[in-house]
Amino acid sequence: MHKMLFSITILLSVGLIFSGCCKCEESSESGTGSNVNNQIMGEGFINIEGTEAWIDLMPGGPAGFMFTGEATVAAWERPEFDSLKCRDAVILIDGKEVTKFPFVIENNGDKLQKPGKSSNISVRFNSKERNKSEGLMDAGKISIKLNIEYKGKMLTGIIDGVEVKRTY
Repeated sequence: MHKMLFSITILLSVGLIFSGCCKCEESSESGTGSNVNNQIMGEGFINIEGTEAWIDLMPGGPAGFMFTGEATVAAWERPEFDSLKCRDAVILIDGKEVTKFPFVIENNGDKLQKPGKSSNISVRFNSKERNKSEGLMDAGKISIKLNIEYKGKMLTGIIDGVEVKRTY
């Protein structure tokens, strides 16, 4: 009887050791894609899910650069939308900063979110105004880096490979 209990205890211990190793390996994996998150999860981040950018070349005025998209803002707590402050949208070409523009965000209540204590909030962002297109006229693809302040901490998200379209 003692031998059987001893054998079961050994088997359970070995099983726990191996299951603990598997969980360690899973937590070290990270995903990649066109979206780059610069902040540690403990501080928060912005996950930019899609962006469109274009230069308006309609006759009657100077060319203007505009952009729009959707993002998820994650913080160390459930973000309060009113506490999110847009700082700037940085436009990069080949990793080099070309210009910065003001932008605005609005709560994207249409997007389905998990109920309960989620630390994410879905937002739409847009260029605040028609921006000067200097340095962007010949751009094919750009990166957009959004900086949003939440309760004194800067949250940053970057999306690469955004095609700059032309409208006439």
